[in-house]
Amino acid sequence: MLNPSIEFTRPAQNSFASFLVLMTKRPFWVNATWLVALLAAMAYQTYLALNYNSNETTNTALIAGRIAAYNLLILIVILWLPVMRNAMSRLRYIGAENWFPLNSVKHIHRWLGHALFFAALLHGISYLAYFDSLEGDFVPILVGQEADLVRSMQTTMYEFVTEDESIDDVRQWVANGWDRGTYNSVIEPLMREDCTKCHSTGSTMTYAINSLPLTDYESVKGLSQEGVASRQFRINISGLVMWMFFTVIWLTSLAFMRSKKYHWFQYVHRLGYAVAILALLHIPRFEYCVLPVLLLVFEYYLNRKSKRWYGCRASIEPIGHHTVAMEIRLPKPVLIKSGHFVQIRIKQFSKREWHSISMINGGETSDTVKLIIKNLGDWTEQLYQLTERLHEEGLSDETTCEIEVDVRGFYASPMASAEHQSQILCVAGGIGITPVLSLINGFMQRLNQDANMRMEVVWVFQDWSLLAMLKDEIQRSQKLGVVWHLFATADCPEGIVVPDEVKVASRRPCLETKVRRFQSAREGQKHAFVCGPKSLSEAVKAEVSTSADWRLSVEHF
Repeated sequence: MLNPSIEFTRPAQNSFASFLVLMTKRPFWVNATWLVALLAAMAYQTYLALNYNSNETTNTALIAGRIAAYNLLILIVILWLPVMRNAMSRLRYIGAENWFPLNSVKHIHRWLGHALFFAALLHGISYLAYFDSLEGDFVPILVGQEADLVRSMQTTMYEFVTEDESIDDVRQWVANGWDRGTYNSVIEPLMREDCTKCHSTGSTMTYAINSLPLTDYESVKGLSQEGVASRQFRINISGLVMWMFFTVIWLTSLAFMRSKKYHWFQYVHRLGYAVAILALLHIPRFEYCVLPVLLLVFEYYLNRKSKRWYGCRASIEPIGHHTVAMEIRLPKPVLIKSGHFVQIRIKQFSKREWHSISMINGGETSDTVKLIIKNLGDWTEQLYQLTERLHEEGLSDETTCEIEVDVRGFYASPMASAEHQSQILCVAGGIGITPVLSLINGFMQRLNQDANMRMEVVWVFQDWSLLAMLKDEIQRSQKLGVVWHLFATADCPEGIVVPDEVKVASRRPCLETKVRRFQSAREGQKHAFVCGPKSLSEAVKAEVSTSADWRLSVEHF
């Protein structure tokens, strides 16, 4: 009795031995180097926060909030990097995975997101606790009910105020509309006596705040706003709204939400643009925003240069009970590289949802993008139902089943690095065969340039209709030297005929045997490409991690 599943049980392994082998591989040291650089930068930021010279109101809450704030500056800068599709694709084109952890960008972005959320939580809670510890009511301090300068003189800067009457003088000056004559006669001498020793651009005092000078009328007036116009209100309220947005983004980014409500995940992530704007309001010094803004502008520039096709006609056909084959006709032929994916949008479903889909063709110049899409969620369920309905109507009136699709791309996936490899073992589970087919097409194009290249494919599947659709592709690649190992975890249904040349084993593969045989056949660096469920990639990782001859690239669907 076959087990109708392609899930694998992770084999037992010697963790210490695997770690020793891992240390001999270049990706380990690349990842370790960048991790150490990140930790060193955050340690330095923590050092700066701990050694920030403040006043006697400094307490544990303020110190914790400041440490979180300093490290948030780094996290905000680098959080965007892993999801800059165009920049990542161009780095892959030049083989930069040897110097950057490109094959781990999704994991890196996910963990940076977790770190940013909890750092923002610590930062917000700590500063709220700090405000509550100050003299005066909590809410007026939070929303800047008093003018910034008056509030500071009453709370954080009170120890530097010579006379309490000075606070009343500043409050009265603000209430009377910042009269310049009063400033010259009363406020300027007061500022010179109590404030400008630290609040001036050239101050070298221990508590110097060179970025907030109080040496002239305009600067003092600028720090004497109250309510909505106050600096305190702008920083605190924008920070609270940012944290609420971070919370919603973080919750919809969790694995169970992405798998069940992917469209929510897409929509909510657009709040990131609002966060970028709020960051300009929240971060007191704009120079910290320069690098993230430059990176986003660069990605926007690359995105505008990426290819886009709107209103393309796409033929669709149901494959079995869960899959759709789609061929999109582009206005003119373009070079389609192997190991790439496109993003498609079907406006009749949603004008805002773009979905990343791996192409099955590659290594050629063509005016057709070929996709195989499995029903895995709400959007793909809509597509499959539409395909079935149009197919039934087409059978009755002999019309072609077509829809209108928007396309943008092409973007490199981890499998794009196969272009630089000569010994390739591909392991796919179910619909994970789609990016592998792109590699195979590119591989067959390269055989004319290097006859010593070799490729083997291990495919575990349960949907025989997929095999029936791909049998011609499989036979064609077999004739050119690609070795296929096919394993079915379900019985072949009636009506599906498989050619004798396509051998299918009715069992699970022994991955250890396949890996060892591939490894022993020829010397040199081997590269394993895996696409399928996590259990499959973990099983392959366990086999190749014990040898320094292997490099591994994983792509999940």
